[in-house]
Amino acid sequence: MLNDKISIVIPIYNTDKYLPKCINSVLNQTYKNLEIILVDDGSTDKSVEICDKYSLQDNRIHVIHQKNSGIAHARNTGIRIATGEYLSFIDSDDYIEADMYKTLLDKLYAYDADIVECDHFRANSEKINTNYNSGEILQFNNQQALEALFLGKLKDCVWSKLYKRDVVDGIEFPVGNICEDDPWTYKVFARSQKIVFIDLAKYYYLQREDSNSHSSIFFWEKLDRFYNSKERLEFIARDFPSLFNVAQKRFWLDLLNNYIKLEINKHWDKSKKTRNEIKKYIITNYNSFYSNPLINKKDRLRLKIFRANSMIACHLFSFYTKFKNWAKGWGKIRH
Repeated sequence: MLNDKISIVIPIYNTDKYLPKCINSVLNQTYKNLEIILVDDGSTDKSVEICDKYSLQDNRIHVIHQKNSGIAHARNTGIRIATGEYLSFIDSDDYIEADMYKTLLDKLYAYDADIVECDHFRANSEKINTNYNSGEILQFNNQQALEALFLGKLKDCVWSKLYKRDVVDGIEFPVGNICEDDPWTYKVFARSQKIVFIDLAKYYYLQREDSNSHSSIFFWEKLDRFYNSKERLEFIARDFPSLFNVAQKRFWLDLLNNYIKLEINKHWDKSKKTRNEIKKYIITNYNSFYSNPLINKKDRLRLKIFRANSMIACHLFSFYTKFKNWAKGWGKIRH
């Protein structure tokens, strides 16, 4: 038990500039019993050669080269061949601290958890956000973890976590879905008995200017985020009905915020397909949203204004947000 194997799945597509740093951070882990699965998803840059080179240097590394099929398919491939008692994921442009897996596994043993999550740094070419260091440990059962997910206290990203293999088996990432983390995470949480969160950042999430951004026409017009959230709400209504109100509130706020984002950045949704779908859903379900006891007076007012005139509502909400942020910044300057 004290030397259980951790299988780490790293999906790779054209990240040769970042891949060596990622792999080195895994090889340098203080916990050594690792199975490192590099899934090259049809890269056309030097990622192919980098993977093969590292596999010759360390027998813990296994390389799979496959036809480009997307990150969901690559992760599924990694899961299928993984032999470890525990499973983890890293994106190939990210990297981790040397003690991340020892820290996660120690806490998983100590709390008899199914999943352990640490916090993460947001890194870019200029700086690293380092505001995560309290060390606080939070414990959740599956229902509490799902609620924390809706409230933003736990993240739906699959990296920065360590999973017991049996809570993952049989749950595949949806191939072709560009928001593949969302539907996978809540299903795994629902199957788990205990989830532990450590407020220590051990994972470095790289925000790249050249990555597949959420500010792309393809991302928004594909509507995956909308359908994922809708499916999640139906799942909660069926399997965790006591969480329906908090899940619906999260869905409503996500819908409204995404609509505002698209109204301001119309070039992301030139066909209006996404905005029309979101607006139709909000108006159709207006009474259900409005009667949700967790929707406060301010949000009910936002809902009323949106139903009356969605375009005016978006600009009012955007102006209010900018003014609130300005006032907060001004207050800091004065003090």
